[in-house]
Amino acid sequence: MKKRMKQLTSLAAAAVLATGLLSGCGNQSTEEETTKNTNTSDSVSSEDQTQNAGGAEAYTELPSDYEGTLTMWGWDDNYYKTMTAAFQKKYPNVTFEYTPVANGDLLQKYQTALATGTELPDVAWSIIDSRAKVFELDMWEPLNQAPYNFDIQEVFDYLHPLMVNSKGEVCGIEQSISPAGI
Repeated sequence: MKKRMKQLTSLAAAAVLATGLLSGCGNQSTEEETTKNTNTSDSVSSEDQTQNAGGAEAYTELPSDYEGTLTMWGWDDNYYKTMTAAFQKKYPNVTFEYTPVANGDLLQKYQTALATGTELPDVAWSIIDSRAKVFELDMWEPLNQAPYNFDIQEVFDYLHPLMVNSKGEVCGIEQSISPAGI
């Protein structure tokens, strides 16, 4: 179940990329969700499991009837509504709990949640002006490691520094559209 929730969070991160970055954070499932999602993951055949070049298990697509709830903190309500609606066309049983936060306040909100031990969102947004500080917080799952196995070479080289922390771990996926690419 934890693997499936991480995959769903990864999918949401790719689908709901905010003005800055999104990334998978903690797993906030209930025992009932764990049982339900474990049964769902058992239905995925071993043929769907592939290996990447490094030998680690590669991402496998979730079934379209996958269920779950993802939490998200962000600052752009219109973007959030548009992207989650598009995501829900493929995964209609996945719901989102969105907490609007001013973009300049997210770093403080993350720090406060970490200090007080309160739950962090499954999908976290980060804007460019505070991204370096946000990525150094102990809250990120490295997207370049299992179970996500995101290959940073899949994006333009100039984006690499915008996606990693000081340890070289991919903490988010850049989604901004650069006018240099037009």
